Amino acid sequence: MKDLKRGADIPVRHSECNGRSEYNGGLENPPSVERDCGEGQSMSDSNLLFEPLPPGWTNHHFGEICDRVKDSYQPIDGGDTLYVGLEHLAQGFPAFVGRGKESEVKSSKTAFKIGDILFGKLRPYLRKGAQADFDGVCSTDILAFRATIICASEFLKFVIHSDEFVAHAKSTTSGVQHPRTSWPSLREFRLSLPPLPEQKKIAHILSTVQRAIEAQDRIIQTTTELKKALMHKLFTEGLRNEPQKQTEIGLVPESWDVVEL
Repeated sequence: MKDLKRGADIPVRHSECNGRSEYNGGLENPPSVERDCGEGQSMSDSNLLFEPLPPGWTNHHFGEICDRVKDSYQPIDGGDTLYVGLEHLAQGFPAFVGRGKESEVKSSKTAFKIGDILFGKLRPYLRKGAQADFDGVCSTDILAFRATIICASEFLKFVIHSDEFVAHAKSTTSGVQHPRTSWPSLREFRLSLPPLPEQKKIAHILSTVQRAIEAQDRIIQTTTELKKALMHKLFTEGLRNEPQKQTEIGLVPESWDVVEL
């Protein structure tokens, strides 16, 4: 699977962001999310800033286009709330490869809602992130992001898979055996944000491409499994449908000899 790079392969160049936008949509901060209120500079030179800035686009820090979800949840024995661990996130593209239940885990988790973006903070270079299409809880090694009023959730899920965002996340990790990035570091990532209608168009194009990639992967996987089954049949039964005999390497056609290579 090839990684999704730079959203829709939009040409992006690095430039410095002149100040930070104070846009908040006139809304109070919801109690379940952590707003970006830090004034520190990015720990990485990686960014998604346009130069020159296209008409209607604005520069922001990551912490201005989404909030970190902080709702804590204690799993219940026998509960059926859906659970997402790192093992349930696909590597390299925004999709799930499974899900569990709260009854399978014990320690406190983060509760997320439909539309939230989940991003694996442990070994972020693995590019594990997806948009939730269900309510559930996730591992504390997964950060849950909720898009603000200026950002579309479907656009945000592709931002976290861009080369620049992953490079920033990787450069801000700590820990040798288990390198993790953090919200204070990720919220300082800088990017140029298109207007909402354009975000949705970009996301639609990327989603269409992603579905095509996933369909192609399914075809490749099916073909690979068919090849393995065919090889097994040919190497044990041959082409003439003749009787088989037992050998030290298993069943082979009666007319075959077992020799050393």
